[in-house]
Amino acid sequence: MIRRSHARRTRWWLLGTFALALCGTPRAATADPPSWLDGAIVANALHAALLHAGLGDDPTQGMATRARASGAMPQLSVRIGRGLGTSATQSLATADRATYDDSWSFDVRVGFALDRLVYANAEVNLARLRMDRAARRARLEMEVVEVLAALERCSIERQRPTATPDDRVRAVIECARQRVRLETMTGTTVDALGRVR
Repeated sequence: MIRRSHARRTRWWLLGTFALALCGTPRAATADPPSWLDGAIVANALHAALLHAGLGDDPTQGMATRARASGAMPQLSVRIGRGLGTSATQSLATADRATYDDSWSFDVRVGFALDRLVYANAEVNLARLRMDRAARRARLEMEVVEVLAALERCSIERQRPTATPDDRVRAVIECARQRVRLETMTGTTVDALGRVR
């Protein structure tokens, strides 16, 4: 019975050694780095790019309100005039008679543009400005997503096992170029966007 137990242990030991030899030495598991197209990274990059381009907040909202509220503000105009009523008359006598009459006039007016409470003329320009800002935002957002997709592509190409050394060098150069482009668009480093590669 002692021999059988020893034989079993020897068999299990040999089987375990053979399995380790086939599988190789155990390595610590490493997680794949997060994708450049991860939701948090895309959101951070878009937010930073919009703020850097000055397209973060929409100032036209307050402008439209102020344009309409300006109708309730009084418009005051003041005019001051001076009349030099100089007249000279000549009589048959040898002496000339001259009269001088200075006068001042004041004109003060207060008016209200109540039609602006309903519709202000500036609203057309503000609507055009809003549409231009929305188009610029959309173009910038698409450009940021394209840069992130290009970074993801070159990162995958760099890690592809069948890639030639030339392909890997091209991928590294393209990654560096896209990183600089992203940093220029966002005004911050890639590391600050929550991504370290």
